[in-house]
Amino acid sequence: FPRSGDEFAAGEPIEIEAFANDDNAVDHVLLLQGGEVVAVDEDAPFAWTLPDVVDGPVGFEVVAVDAAGNEGRSIPVVVFVGMEAPEDFDDRHVDGGCSGQGSRSLGLAWLPLLALGLRGRRRR
Repeated sequence: FPRSGDEFAAGEPIEIEAFANDDNAVDHVLLLQGGEVVAVDEDAPFAWTLPDVVDGPVGFEVVAVDAAGNEGRSIPVVVFVGMEAPEDFDDRHVDGGCSGQGSRSLGLAWLPLLALGLRGRRRR
């Protein structure tokens, strides 16, 4: 699936999938765009289709929340909508590190967010 730096056509819906697990159960998963919650899914598989993503660089993250309120956060993914990624774009400098590799949680190693995937037609 696409990773940070991938390009999408303007006006095309972007499909996002998140894979999360917990030793008991994941209660819900939040989708953040630009740091703001834009959608919530309470049932696996956790997936959203965003029909109207503004042109330009767009950052996505997901936050998985278990029944006790503990959270695990994905590594950010930055895609480019209606534009080409800058030649000097380096996803290693995206807050949280390289997207698509490993996981990061907020002090909760037992609540890892395994992957954030973006699907759509890439222009590259």
